[in-house]
Amino acid sequence: QCCPSCPDESIAQKPEISGPTICYVPGGEYFMEGDTWNIDSCTQCTCHNARVLCETEVCPPLLCRNPTRTQDSCCPQCPDEPVQPSLSTNKSMPSYCKNDDGDIFLTAESWKPNVCTSCICLDGGISCYSESCPPVSCEKPVLRKGQCCPYCIEDTTA
Repeated sequence: QCCPSCPDESIAQKPEISGPTICYVPGGEYFMEGDTWNIDSCTQCTCHNARVLCETEVCPPLLCRNPTRTQDSCCPQCPDEPVQPSLSTNKSMPSYCKNDDGDIFLTAESWKPNVCTSCICLDGGISCYSESCPPVSCEKPVLRKGQCCPYCIEDTTA
């Protein structure tokens, strides 16, 4: 025998404990292969091959002037009445809108030009509304990809 080797039983046990079946996360926690957990109201993570894979909910455009997000909700809400396209059949108004980039939107169509802004095409004009973020009460807030407002990881466990 030219190379030293271990008995079969000892190598079969080690990878089970320290191999690709455990995911370590900040704060000293660990999860087993296949475990699923929520880091906050928007983000669900899974342990897969020793990697933490997280998915974040994508929020739809909002059609209100002052959308707000509370610390315990994922997507911003409309505190006031949503904007509705007028029901008038005025033929002089175009049935579409064009933005500065030349993109065309149909009347009543809504979209998000960025993570903090929602727009709607109304009566030939574009109205946009920006999300307002609640204050954060921690030293190092985290900004989630695809979301407008930062949040505190510490607050999510309370």
